[in-house]
Amino acid sequence: MSARLRANVGAALGLAFALGAVIAVPIVFVYSDRLASALGKLLRLEVDPALQGGALVADFADPIGDDDGPSGYEYPLGYALDRGELDLTRYVARAPEPRAVWSDESAFWQLELTFAKAVPTGLGGGGFRGPAVHIYIGLEGSASGSASGSASGSTQSAFGEGELVRFDPAHPWDYVVSADGWSPAGEIRSADGAYRASVETSWDVSKRSLTLRVGLAKAPPLLGSVLRGRSSWHYVLVGAYDPGREGRFAAVRGSANAHDGGGGRDELAPRVFDLLVPAGSSQAAELGSENEGAGMPALVEPVLVGVSAPSMVKASVDAREGLAAKAEREAADEGDARSRSRSALAGLSPSEDRARLEELFSLGLGDRACAAAQARLEADPRDYVALAYRGALTAQRADKAALVTEKVELVGQAYRDLDAAVEGSVSESAQRRVSILMCRASVSSAVPDEVFGKAAQGAADFEEAASLARGDEALELRCLEGAALAFEKAGLSGEARARWAALALFPALPAGVRLELLDRGIEIQK
Repeated sequence: MSARLRANVGAALGLAFALGAVIAVPIVFVYSDRLASALGKLLRLEVDPALQGGALVADFADPIGDDDGPSGYEYPLGYALDRGELDLTRYVARAPEPRAVWSDESAFWQLELTFAKAVPTGLGGGGFRGPAVHIYIGLEGSASGSASGSASGSTQSAFGEGELVRFDPAHPWDYVVSADGWSPAGEIRSADGAYRASVETSWDVSKRSLTLRVGLAKAPPLLGSVLRGRSSWHYVLVGAYDPGREGRFAAVRGSANAHDGGGGRDELAPRVFDLLVPAGSSQAAELGSENEGAGMPALVEPVLVGVSAPSMVKASVDAREGLAAKAEREAADEGDARSRSRSALAGLSPSEDRARLEELFSLGLGDRACAAAQARLEADPRDYVALAYRGALTAQRADKAALVTEKVELVGQAYRDLDAAVEGSVSESAQRRVSILMCRASVSSAVPDEVFGKAAQGAADFEEAASLARGDEALELRCLEGAALAFEKAGLSGEARARWAALALFPALPAGVRLELLDRGIEIQK
């Protein structure tokens, strides 16, 4: 790790732990998502791969908002699931770890899934309530030595009717990994039924991710062969959890009920809400390929995991790391510029501070910004820009509050100022209105949505600010990115997807935004 990166990561970790020590609510109030995102990109760049579960081998993005099967599926009604809980957005396969002395498994293979939204079951394991996951794996050349698959594998479900799909005869599966948030562990079983073992699961609600660790120390020789770098074919299927069905994939009927999904067009409607598909294919085409008259379930195809595997993110791992490095350099340059600006403001008088409130706030000079906002409001109680900044500064004080009740009271106080500023500034100039909207939007997208439910409001504020900022490309881009992130936080994945797609049309994008688009499988327009 480079000296500068080490310093940056150390500073970010120090800030994160300092904030975490005083905040009892689930997430840092102010700019927490951006901090987590930036920190994650720094760590992804140069941390020892073994500590992440192995070197990254394959990284597939799945479109946001496609958790409706072949199109039009409705979630089962029983758990009152929120849209996005069955929406797979990313699948990662790491290189098997042969000697992981720091892990419970001495040798393992790590697979990771990320969802658009995660709601815990409330049980001790922290699992997600909505999805059931099946990953069917075929080892390349596993029996016949051919590159097309294994003569001893299967093209049928491991779970009876299971998912109501067929698997590509060119790529039969040898093992299937299954997991759901209600069970203490996952399971792996072989196609012939001779091998079954538990699989370690780790559910992270904050990252909306499921990590699976398949033990290899006592695995059969065929499964253990992945330690020698053998490529594999993966079918990744997400269904709605139903404990009453084998495989725990809920059925899909014409209309949804407590246990079954809705929107199925016939008795062979696949029980798959989201599916990872290879480049050149589509989920709608694969899951819509059943033939009820011929009694043929839909045929699905796998993705290739290996050194030469194509990636649905339309970029190699090297390209991802290059973007992350560029984003780090851009962040460092921005930090240097902010330091110079803070130095330039060091000698200003209080009266000069009042005229530069926005700049003081943006540079993190909170005490001076607070004094400037208060002075402006004493001079003019209808200075809605000053009122909005006072509200944002009050929300920042929640970071330092010791008690949860005090935090909630401060956020409520902040919104009294923020709401009054937004409501009173309808006839203000576009420039002033944008500043006011950005204050409330930033707070709304940062406070815990499960506590305050403000993320959707933040997205709407960012949207209005973006429309007023047309002509200032950098500001419009920043507002659209804020809206996309806020919609994601609110669980409105379709709305978020539309904003990310709009961002991809901008002719010049910062590396950090390009990385966000890459993570979501959105192709940047040339």
